[in-house]
Amino acid sequence: MENQELCFKIEVIDELKRQEYRLDAYNKLAKASEQLGLEIKRPARMGNGRYMTVSRWKGNYREVKEGKLDFDATLENLKKAQHILDTAFLQ
Repeated sequence: MENQELCFKIEVIDELKRQEYRLDAYNKLAKASEQLGLEIKRPARMGNGRYMTVSRWKGNYREVKEGKLDFDATLENLKKAQHILDTAFLQ
């Protein structure tokens, strides 16, 4: 979570590898989300620190029904986000 958005983040300790790993992680996430028919978006600014946001969930991951949090639908979105991660990095 960052500014009320669901983010996909990585940690890269080696300063010399940050740009390479950031691009690789973004590409893997983008490919996985496309394969799964889910939408993510690239952050407006890609950082270069130890912890970096490489992608964001497109839209609001929290679902609201009749003015209240729809827990089941929100949980489904979180499971979809996990599925993107699993597809991108556990292959």
